[in-house]
Formats: sequence, structure tokens, C-alpha cells
Amino acid sequence: MTEDRRTQRLRRRETHSSRSVPSVVTAVVVLLVLLWLFLETALSVSGAPPLLLSPLTAAQWLADLPRQAPGAVLAVVGLLVALVGLLLLALAILPGNRPRYVVTDERNAIIVDYEVVASAASRVARTAAGVSADQVHSWASRRAIEVQVHPTSGLPVDEDAVRSAVERELASYGLEPVPTVSVAVATRGAVGV
Repeated sequence: MTEDRRTQRLRRRETHSSRSVPSVVTAVVVLLVLLWLFLETALSVSGAPPLLLSPLTAAQWLADLPRQAPGAVLAVVGLLVALVGLLLLALAILPGNRPRYVVTDERNAIIVDYEVVASAASRVARTAAGVSADQVHSWASRRAIEVQVHPTSGLPVDEDAVRSAVERELASYGLEPVPTVSVAVATRGAVGV
């Protein structure tokens, strides 16, 4: 059964961040600069004094800037402008994934935060390893879940058994995208736990 368009939109909206704030900020800054240039040009043509700087004075200042400013200052300003441009380009191109998984379901759109899945992985790993809650730590990202187990000193932990238990549990959730599971058992055990 295929999901309807409304459910697809809901899943997309909940798993991807909006680009409206950077878009609006960029548009407002560009609009204010263009309005200022238009106003200064209109004042210059009418012969009135400029509000801040006449367009001809600004153009002359920009033309003389490479000869008057130190090279280090120009390099820093150029680097900052390039970084702002790269940031805006990255915001426009990159998908902006939120830290959430989609759980496959025919009738509902179920969205789960990474922390919830990491907590479930820790619970299953703790049970499979036979250790206490503070001996297991998990991190989740879009494509991977990392589980770190600190065994009790003198008691070995079967890394493959922990990994397969976590993989079985995550497979039962039906997560999209399906994360890979990596388990690391610390070489130094916890004492007195």
C-alpha cells in the first residue's frame, strides 16, 4: 500500500529542517541594501545631500580600497565574505536533516528522535551484555548507531551477541534509513559494579 501525499509531506517536514529563516534574513538584508542604494541614487540625481554616502563617493572608495587598505585586512575581509557565501550555498544545497528516524508504517507517519533509538539500543545492549545501565553508552546518527560497553572487570562480554541483539531490536522498529550498528567493548572493565 502506498502512502498518501499528505503523509509524505508530513514525514519530509518532520525529518528535514526548514530553510525559511536563513532565506528571509538573506532576502531582508539584500532588500535593505538595494533600497538604500535606490534612495541614495534618487537623492544624488535630484541634487539633495546623501543620507549616508553618495553612490559616486562609495564607488570611488571601493575603487581606491585595494591601494589604501593593508593586504592582511583585505585578505581577512575577503575570507569572511567567502565564508558567508559558502555558508549560504551550503544552506541552499544541503538537505538539512533533523536528528530523527522514520518508522515504516502503512497507516501512520511515525517519527522518532535519535536519542530514543540510542536509548533503546543501550537498553538492549545492557541486557545482552549482562551489565548495569551506566556501563553502556550509545550514540545515534542518520546512518549509524554506536554502542560502547564497559564490562564488569573479570567478566567477558560477547561483542557479536550484543551487536546481533541490537540489530534484531532495531530491525523490529523498521527505521528509515536503516542504521548500521557498531559495538565496541572496552578493554578495561568497570570495578565493583
